[in-house]
Amino acid sequence: MVVKINYEKAVRIAKALKPLKSQIEDLYLRDPQYIAIERLVRARGCNEAFVLVVLNSIVSYKLRSTGEEYWACFADYFSERAWEEPTLGGFREFLVKCGNVLLMEQKLKRVGKVLSAKLVEALRSAALDYCKNIRELIANLAKTLGSDTSSKTAIFAGKMYGYVCYACGAKPYFSDIGIPVDFRNTALALISCLLEGCRGKLGNCVRDLMNPASAKLVQKAWQAVCDELSISCLHLDTFTWLVTRKLLDSGLDVIKAAKAIEKDYGLRVPLDALRILVECSHEYV
Repeated sequence: MVVKINYEKAVRIAKALKPLKSQIEDLYLRDPQYIAIERLVRARGCNEAFVLVVLNSIVSYKLRSTGEEYWACFADYFSERAWEEPTLGGFREFLVKCGNVLLMEQKLKRVGKVLSAKLVEALRSAALDYCKNIRELIANLAKTLGSDTSSKTAIFAGKMYGYVCYACGAKPYFSDIGIPVDFRNTALALISCLLEGCRGKLGNCVRDLMNPASAKLVQKAWQAVCDELSISCLHLDTFTWLVTRKLLDSGLDVIKAAKAIEKDYGLRVPLDALRILVECSHEYV
């Protein structure tokens, strides 16, 4: 399988989204994950929210529910326990309560590494400092976990950290950070023909491209769109993540998806733009 980036398609996608650029940059305000984080900040305060959000970000994979539902459960759980310090045992109880039990020991090992690292003290004492340098946070977190700075886990944690920054009145610096390579972003890259060359079932192609050896190609493809659109990839990620769910839920029916996007997120995406995003869906069975 030889998968390549279609740079002409990157230009077309960016051109279709250009009229929506300012709305895409503000779309985080309608993201259910951001709304959950706002609720957590109100209950726990900024410093504790920074720590909890980082811990939850590094275990937000292999979920049994949607990301939107899971983060709402997270906010509910820790908002109700505003007097408790985050501990490994407490996080185990939370994971069970919210149904995040697949690979639980692996996830708890990650939580333990972060809880025992100097990073936690930095988050509690000067958390807002990282808002000006999300890349440094990602690098420190990747070092703590023994992962790459381009990993989905580290980048996603950086994005969610940025959401806490917004909720605490500080604008995060998202420039020069790649998109998190998750199922939705990879699937959208394929069904739009931003990435070409994979054949067969969409799920199989997505899984192949999400492995560490191929994930950077997915990042590079979306970076081409971000560069053409002159937008940070973490802002574009909010759009692609929310819109891809509506497209998949609608069976790739752009009319149904457009209505759902406008209803849930207040964003009116032109049908022609959505058609460009699903232009190659027929190539996958």
